[in-house]
Amino acid sequence: MRLRGTPHPESTRPNSSNAGFTLLELLVALTLLGLIFAVLAGSVRFGTTVWERGTEKTAETENLQLVHRLLRKQIGQMRPAILPDKRRIRKLAIAGQPNMLTFVAPPPAKLAKRGVYEFRVSIDMESRNHRLVIAWRQVKPDLSDFSDADQFETRVLVDNIADGRISYFGKIGGQDTRQWHERWVDQENLPQLVRINLDYPPRDSRKWPPLIIALQARTPR
Repeated sequence: MRLRGTPHPESTRPNSSNAGFTLLELLVALTLLGLIFAVLAGSVRFGTTVWERGTEKTAETENLQLVHRLLRKQIGQMRPAILPDKRRIRKLAIAGQPNMLTFVAPPPAKLAKRGVYEFRVSIDMESRNHRLVIAWRQVKPDLSDFSDADQFETRVLVDNIADGRISYFGKIGGQDTRQWHERWVDQENLPQLVRINLDYPPRDSRKWPPLIIALQARTPR
């Protein structure tokens, strides 16, 4: 028998559903939260790294496309200009070596001065960082100063290369068939094609796409 007003014994027991977390449960929860934050932070860093590498790769690809476009335009517009010669031996204003191509072509649209320009596309292996370089200067209309070594404006197109070579396709001398040559010097005709190959260092992720340029002008007879 229970007296009126006396609380039931079961009502004084704590409700398990309303009880607070124990210290062990709190430590486990904090540990799980720490692991989750660590995973999220690692994912963010990984995503940032992938994004940066993707951006760098895109920039490199766009730069190579610009370089190819420039070389295709300038070399493709090579002119079959005839050098002055007192002996009346006809030679064109072109000197093609494995590491340098010198030729005459119209200037780029960005150059303010019009006229006749000499261009040099060279693979510079003497500098500390090997590189592909283009240089230009205005020459006299009669080309009497062709291949002088001074007063060139220079721009580096590709830096930090391992090796490179320029080759020329066409007929040389009395050849019956067209083929690739390492040199094109003192010739009476222009090559039909010019090929530029670059090699990067072994651990370099860059790739040089094949570049073969067809000349637009025909050699005068």
